[in-house]
Amino acid sequence: MLTAYEADVTLRITKIFFNQKKSDTFIRFSAVPVHKLHPTVTSKIDFYEVKAPETISPEPAEGEIWEIKGSSTWEQTKSHDRNYFVKQHYINVDSATLILPENPVGFISFIANTPHFKGIGEKIAQDLWTKFKGETYNILKNGEIAKLLTIKGLGETSANSLISGYKKFSYLKYSTFFTKHEIPVPIQKRIYKFGSVVDNCCPFKWN
Repeated sequence: MLTAYEADVTLRITKIFFNQKKSDTFIRFSAVPVHKLHPTVTSKIDFYEVKAPETISPEPAEGEIWEIKGSSTWEQTKSHDRNYFVKQHYINVDSATLILPENPVGFISFIANTPHFKGIGEKIAQDLWTKFKGETYNILKNGEIAKLLTIKGLGETSANSLISGYKKFSYLKYSTFFTKHEIPVPIQKRIYKFGSVVDNCCPFKWN
């Protein structure tokens, strides 16, 4: 039996489901609950299936951590090996916010475990945080490759990978605007691509 409730949870995305029908305008993904301040899983028996409008911004990806609110139901079901019971949750998203971690544990997981930063391991991520703390985000946003190269073991290829991987997150200031005005993901991607041009010429504020 399904039990209804209002969800307000922090989740790490484990899998993105691709729509089989072009008419399906929703984004679906599975997730597990994590702590708000670091990526530790808070429950081993709670699993989530999330349905969000395609206007969610930025486009979700595996490994990311999001704050999710919306109408939800849950049911008790058996685990895959059928040895114990788990809670399966189903959320229809009302609001969703991508979280950029502001602590060393979360930052290391963010850099090392999300697919945007290929070839960057935990050691480099830890050294980045140790040296630059939260200022690392601005360094990546501004493409300050010279500062990144001061990290021992971080070469130019990996530094460029960090900068290019962070481009998606550097445009988070647009997210509220995109969601509010229901701008589809394909159009969002085109705006991300030309974000610097938009910043310089756009006559209105992104809010």
